[in-house]
Amino acid sequence: MADSRTWRRDLHELIFRTFFRVAAAGGAGGQTLVSRLYFGWLYRRPDPWKYASSPYELAKYERTLATLRGNCASRALEAGCSEGAFTEMLLREGLARTIVGVDVSETALARARARCAAFPGADFVRANVSSEAPSGSFDLIICAEILYYIGPRAGRACAILGERLAPQGRLVAVHSTDRAALLHAPWVADPRLVHEQRILADDDARPYTIDVFRRVENGG
Repeated sequence: MADSRTWRRDLHELIFRTFFRVAAAGGAGGQTLVSRLYFGWLYRRPDPWKYASSPYELAKYERTLATLRGNCASRALEAGCSEGAFTEMLLREGLARTIVGVDVSETALARARARCAAFPGADFVRANVSSEAPSGSFDLIICAEILYYIGPRAGRACAILGERLAPQGRLVAVHSTDRAALLHAPWVADPRLVHEQRILADDDARPYTIDVFRRVENGG
């Protein structure tokens, strides 16, 4: 049964990664339109990926949070915040004083605003990080499980997020292990960033990699 679920999940991801690669060929405008239509349809039901209840997702969140404990970001950016499950965790644990969550789906953002309504430091903005990001600098940036859907514009998203990272700020990237090396490569190659930590989580459901980067002044 588990193998059957894994096969169906992997096939689904392959289809939609291919779909979004084709969509990206139409440029930032075409990709944004396709993304909004697709994720608008996907979020017709709450929590389509079970971020708030899946043991796999909760374990991944815990491993990611463990890389952040001991520090409190003054201003954080969460790229692909979905419905705000991880945003709420960051705020509840005091790991960010203020945070801007970004997503292409207004439906997801509305649910994120409701989830995090008790936290005055939470703000949510509709944007496609392959072409834009909130202005200013951030001393923490989270980019988890979204670069697959940006296709060949993923490198552009990495560049935009790298530019938004403040000196000594940290960027935490989380993607499936089979794609992480490729997707995180622009940050590994960026002379302004130090690759501080790599966690390989060999989860039976879907292995993933957590990479932590820190921006250094004057490119090191």
